[in-house]
Amino acid sequence: MELKGSVLPGFYIIEKKGEDYLILPGLLDEAYIEAEEITLSRRMPEVTLLCEKDNRLFACAPDGREIYASKLGDPFNWNYFSGTAADSYAASVGTGGPFTGVAEFSGGVVFFKEDVCHKLFGSRPANFELLKAEVAGVEQGSEDSLVSLSGVLYYKGRAGVYAYSGGLARLIGAKLPAASNARGGTEGRKYYLSMGGSLYVYDPEKALWHREDWTDASYFALKDGELYCLAGSRLLCLTGGEGEAEEDFFWQADTGEMGLSLPGGKYYSALTVRAEVGEGEHFSIWLSYDKGEFFEAYATFAPVRRFIRVPLLPRRAETLRLRFQGDGEGTRVYSVAKRTERSGE
Repeated sequence: MELKGSVLPGFYIIEKKGEDYLILPGLLDEAYIEAEEITLSRRMPEVTLLCEKDNRLFACAPDGREIYASKLGDPFNWNYFSGTAADSYAASVGTGGPFTGVAEFSGGVVFFKEDVCHKLFGSRPANFELLKAEVAGVEQGSEDSLVSLSGVLYYKGRAGVYAYSGGLARLIGAKLPAASNARGGTEGRKYYLSMGGSLYVYDPEKALWHREDWTDASYFALKDGELYCLAGSRLLCLTGGEGEAEEDFFWQADTGEMGLSLPGGKYYSALTVRAEVGEGEHFSIWLSYDKGEFFEAYATFAPVRRFIRVPLLPRRAETLRLRFQGDGEGTRVYSVAKRTERSGE
């Protein structure tokens, strides 16, 4: 509490208060009466980013030089210093640049800049320990991309999306389209990331990225096991437990480059795609040779759910890519079988 007046201005701890009095601890040489108007106020440091851990708020200054912690159990008190475990906390850091993200992680709080992070560990200000680590940090403007999932912290950095487990930050999304101001969320199994007008989903178990759709989400929230996002004026339930079911949607999956030539004069002479097409859904297969343009090689519409086997006769080329397209969620591609032949001399 800050006291402003003609005598004894400064910061004090309120030990007791009533309807018409306050008791502030201090030393007086003699008794006196304060004749002028006095002002009591609580001052909070200017901060840009914050998070909560163990009933405290942790925050950082906009100039990138200071980090703070509020009094235990009191988010409005940032200047409580009485030598107890409930004290507030403040510390300076010696790295340049603004803070770009802050998150509770692995028993501490991590304060990110774009190329470094500061990790604060401890249970009370007396044993707080502040450590610095040189890591690829959070991109400025993407502080809302920070998500903790299964002991790993995911976030958008300058070079792409990173997975941070306490040591080095591992780049997992370098091939995603370049975009800024990313926002993230999770339902407990997957990492959802909205940036550049699209919604991407990362599955840590399979180490796979998918573009879910073109949802531009500004905020994510988890409630009762359901993940929600705010997209414009719409509130969407991404995990499908509530609300109206969405209409059939267009989807697409591309394979990597597949070599068509094999050692010993062999080559792939035929491919067979085994798939299941959902009721009332369209399904098509597209081909691309030697990194050229895709063209449609097969298309079907299934009035009822059915299994199909599609033979494809690739032309002689060095590489081939497959593209599968459809609408709805009932179609499954199960296998791509390859037949080899030996070329003549």
